Amino acid sequence: MGSTLACCQILRAMGKNADVILHDGVPRIYQPLPFANTVVKADRVNGNYDAAIILECDSIQRTRLEGLENRFLISIDHHVSGRPFANVDPSMLTRAVSAPAARRATSAGELKTATDRNPVISRNR
Repeated sequence: MGSTLACCQILRAMGKNADVILHDGVPRIYQPLPFANTVVKADRVNGNYDAAIILECDSIQRTRLEGLENRFLISIDHHVSGRPFANVDPSMLTRAVSAPAARRATSAGELKTATDRNPVISRNR
C-alpha cells in the first residue's frame, strides 16, 4: 500500500493528475498512512486516464477492476507467477537494461507520454 501511495504522490509532484483506485479500498491497517484518505474505492476505472500503473499484481484480473482492458498498462511487479499482460512490464525493462542499444530504443519516451496527463494507479491488497 505504501508503494502505491508513494508512486501516486511522485506523479502528482511531477505535475501529473494521478489517482489510486482500489476495488476493496484501503485495508484498515494502512488507513493511517499519508494520503490513504485520497484512495478511490470503485469496481470500475472511469475517467480519461492515459495509462494505468498496476503495482504488485501478476495479472489484470487480480486488480478486480473493470475498465482497464483497453488502456495503456504499465506493470510493476516482482511475482514470477504471472505472465506479461501490460504494454510495459518488468521483463521489458530487464531486457532494455541488459542491452545498451535496446536501452536507447526502449519505450522510455512512451512511458513519459503515457503518464503525462492522467495516470491511474491500481494495486491489489
